[in-house]
Parts: sequence; structure tokens; C-alpha cells
Amino acid sequence: METVPTKSVNVGSEPGVGLKPWIWLAVLTGYAGYFGYLLVSGRLEDLVSPRMTVFVVLGFVTLVAFLLVRILSIVKRSPQAPLKRGLVLFLAPFAFIPFALNPNSALLSLNRGISLEQGQGPAPIDLTTKLHAAVNPFLPQPKPKPLPRNGAVPRTGTIVLGKNNYYRVYQELYADPAAFVGRTITVSGFVYHDPKEPAGRFIAARELMWCCAADAVAIGFMTHSKNAIPVKSTEWVSVTGHLATTDYVDRYTQVKSIVPVIEISHIDQLKGPDFVFVYPS
Repeated sequence: METVPTKSVNVGSEPGVGLKPWIWLAVLTGYAGYFGYLLVSGRLEDLVSPRMTVFVVLGFVTLVAFLLVRILSIVKRSPQAPLKRGLVLFLAPFAFIPFALNPNSALLSLNRGISLEQGQGPAPIDLTTKLHAAVNPFLPQPKPKPLPRNGAVPRTGTIVLGKNNYYRVYQELYADPAAFVGRTITVSGFVYHDPKEPAGRFIAARELMWCCAADAVAIGFMTHSKNAIPVKSTEWVSVTGHLATTDYVDRYTQVKSIVPVIEISHIDQLKGPDFVFVYPS
């Protein structure tokens, strides 16, 4: 008896069967919605440097395009490929979104310690060179680069470091600390107590973000008071005082140099930062 072949049906590819298209739609909607939220809410600067915004916009547009294609395939009831284990790779990042929405900038790089930029000394080294030494201690080190004198510090009046000028002013003050001795300065940051420093000293620190929150490094200004100030590490403060200079030995390069120090005349505790990260100019 001759067997009559029957039509083979791939259930996994049958149009409109199961939850497959809806699962992918939910995943794409989640990612596109998250990117859109970051762009609209202003929270993006807590995660990536402003220079990276264009790539986030590009990613958002791409996700929206994928989302529209997925919606169109559902409407047309196009055949759906079977779900595979790769779906886990798309779902796993959702577990990290709560942390991503609440970065604690005062703790991101605090455990690494703080390395102040070196100004005057036998071998002035900029921050990029020092980071290279810290990350790649066994590789040949680049030659030190001179710190910039960029005119960011006003000629007269109080020097105030804010969101839009912090790093430029910071670089100029460290380039020639002696030139600004006696000037009044106001700076905010979180408290970092160096265990090697006396009780009357702490660093008013900020997180410098080069690319994203994961590569943030702590920078800041040494402060000094004749009396111990009752502030705890990671608390946010606003410090006003007069600039002086002090000797500083870098923890990575062991180079001794002269850096600015703020002789505190007034300090306020802040409920939170006026701005979270600072960015390269």
C-alpha cells in the first residue's frame, strides 16, 4: 500500500500562534521606553557623559524602528521564528535598571581612593597620565603633559565652581596653585577622609565622568581647618575659604607636588548634590 505524504506543519512558525510576538514586543517596548525616559527626564547625565548623548539618541531611534517593525509583523500575522535561549540576554539587563536609575556617585569610585591632579613639582602629571599609570602599571608610561591654563578662573572676586565650569577651573587651579593663593573659593562635594591626613583635613570630592558612570573617578580639593569638623565620609558639603598650597604625594605615582588647599572659613552641610557628576570640558 502506497503511503500518501501529508503536509508538514511547523507549529512554531504558524502565524499568530502563542505569545512569541508579544514577548518580543514587550522587550523592545521596555528598552525603547527606558531610553526615551532617560532622554526626556534628564536622568541620562547620571549615567553617561553628555558627549555620549548622540549615541543614546541613535539607540533610541533604532529601538523605535525595531518596535515598529515588530508591530507591523503582528498586524500582518507574519510567521514568527521560535524563541531561543538568546532571549535571556535581552531580559537580563532589566534586573539592573533599579540600580541604573539610582547611581550613588559618592560611592562609585570612593573605594579606589582619590588622586589629586599634580601642579607644581619635579614632574607635573595630568590626570589622564596618572590614570594610565594606575590601570596599566607594568606598561611604558606616557610622558607627562602640562596642565592647561585656560582662563576659566575669573580675575577678581570669589572663585565659584559650578556644573558648567568645574573641571576647567579645577585644571587651572592645579596648573599653578601658587598663582591663586589668598583668593576666596566656594566649592561643593562629598566628604572623603584620607586616613593618612589629620582630623582637620578632608577632600571635598566630585565624580569626574569621562564616558559613563562605570568609569567615574573621584577628584577634588584638599580642605583644612584648625579644628576638626564633624562631617562624615560621603556627606555632601559646601565649603568656602581661602586658597593656599600644600605638599601632596600621589598615591599612584608617588610623585611629590604642590597642590591647592582650601583654608575653611565657612562650611554648610547639603541635603544632596547641586549637580552629581562633572565632565571634561
